[in-house]
Amino acid sequence: MRDAAVLLEHVNAIDGWLADEEAMLLYDLAAACTAGCIVEIGSWQGKSTVCLAFGAADGHRPRVYAIDPHQGSPEVFGTGRDTFAGFQANLERAGVSDLVTPLVQEAATAAATFDQPIGLLFIDGDHSAAAVWKDFELWGAKVINGGIIALHDTTMPDTPGLTT
Repeated sequence: MRDAAVLLEHVNAIDGWLADEEAMLLYDLAAACTAGCIVEIGSWQGKSTVCLAFGAADGHRPRVYAIDPHQGSPEVFGTGRDTFAGFQANLERAGVSDLVTPLVQEAATAAATFDQPIGLLFIDGDHSAAAVWKDFELWGAKVINGGIIALHDTTMPDTPGLTT
């Protein structure tokens, strides 16, 4: 395992919302991913992407697919703000861009053609109950038997069958 302080130094230099404990959990989940790839829905500036890529690098080196339209955050900035250059710069600074394949599109669009088996799915895109449920429905079936689905920043009391 990489030094946790080094990981957290990279992660805490990136804008976003992720507690140190969450960062370490994502690292651990990615490091333990022994089959399939890792898919992250909602990358924004790459804070969680770096955690996943560090874990992948220290584990079995699965490919990390980072899905985000990179048009801003409706909850914070509104849309129309291109965030892709910042995302790429953050991955480069952390030294993990070789493990990450960015998919600059909406999660629903990516789901239509994505055909890789998924060992770890991290849903952190649009945080509304309807959007999280849609991502879960579109992507959950692509997760391999024994794979993990993790959710971030969700409050979904009105969603039957899904507990956060």
